[in-house]
Amino acid sequence: MDWIDGELGGGRGDGPPGGEGGWNWVNVGCIAFFVILAVIMFSVLGWLRDLIL
Repeated sequence: MDWIDGELGGGRGDGPPGGEGGWNWVNVGCIAFFVILAVIMFSVLGWLRDLIL
């Protein structure tokens, strides 16, 4: 079942050929969010380390 699904029955009835799941914008957005969060976290921690030492 997709995270954002238009029908209440749920599920993706017609996927790409070959039976593999595809990427939707929610998956890409979540991955981008965590990448940006990691970059911000490492930059802030590096700044704090330089400030303290």
